[in-house]
Amino acid sequence: MAPSGRVTIADVAAASGVGVGTVSRVINGGANVRESTRHTVLRVIKQLGYRPSYLAASLSRGTPRTVAIVVPHLTTPSAVMRLAGALAVLDEQGYDTVVCNVDTAGQRDHHLTALTSRYRVDGVIVVSLRMSRRWLAQFRKAGVPLVAVDVALARIPHTVTDDVVGGRMATEHLLSLGHRRIGFVGDTRRLAARDHLGFTASNERLRGYRAALEEADIGYDAGLVRCGPHGAANAEALATALLSLPHPPSAIFAGRIRRPWGSSPRPTGPGGRSPASCP
Repeated sequence: MAPSGRVTIADVAAASGVGVGTVSRVINGGANVRESTRHTVLRVIKQLGYRPSYLAASLSRGTPRTVAIVVPHLTTPSAVMRLAGALAVLDEQGYDTVVCNVDTAGQRDHHLTALTSRYRVDGVIVVSLRMSRRWLAQFRKAGVPLVAVDVALARIPHTVTDDVVGGRMATEHLLSLGHRRIGFVGDTRRLAARDHLGFTASNERLRGYRAALEEADIGYDAGLVRCGPHGAANAEALATALLSLPHPPSAIFAGRIRRPWGSSPRPTGPGGRSPASCP
C-alpha cells in the first residue's frame, strides 16, 4: 500500500494477481478482460476500498479536472459571492466545477455521502457548513482533498470570517451615529447539526454587539434582542416586534437575514410567528 495510506491501482493489481493494465481496463469498462478476472478485480477493489484517481484519468484522457463546491442557500448574495470567487480561480486553473446546493441537513448528508462513497471529484470546497468528526473521518478515509470557507474545521485548511469582530464593528458604527438604544435581530441558535445546518454567525455577531455596548458603558438590554428561524420574513416580524415596543430602539442591527436576490420579504403582521429571545 502507498505510504500515504491510500490504496493504489498497483495494490489492487497485486492483490488480484493481474497487471495494472488489466485493472485499468476493468475500472474503465474495457474489453478483452475475462469475466472471472473482472469479478476478481471488482471484489478486490471493494475489499481494499480503492478509489480511482480522477486526476490521473483526466490527464490521460485530456479532459478537465473537477472540484465540487458544497454551498448552503445558493441564491443568497453571500453564497453567490463566495461561489463566484471560487469559480474564477478554478476556471483559471482549468477545473470543471460541480455545485451542490444545500438547504437542509438531509441535503448536506446526501451530497457528502456521494462525494465520499464513490469517485466523482478531485477535491471538495465546503462553504459555511459545520461538519461532524464522522464526516471529516469519512473524507480522510476516502482520500478526498477537502478545504473549507467561512467555517473552521479541525485539521482542514480553512479561511473564516471573524463574526465577533463584525458584530462589534456594526454596533460601533451605530454608536458613532449617536444611537444608544440599539436593537438586535438574529437567528435562533442551533447546536444540533443532525437536524440543522449549524450556523453560528448570528450568535457570534451577537457577542460582538454585546462587547461593543459594554465598551461604550451601555448596559445590555435583553428586551432589545430578538431571534427566530432564519429567513427574511421572520426577520421582518422580529424587527416589527421591536419597533412596536413602548420604548423602541432608535436603530437595529440585523445580525443575519436570508433573502434570495430578486425577491422581497413577504409581509408579516403582529399576528405572525412569535419572537423569541436569543440564548
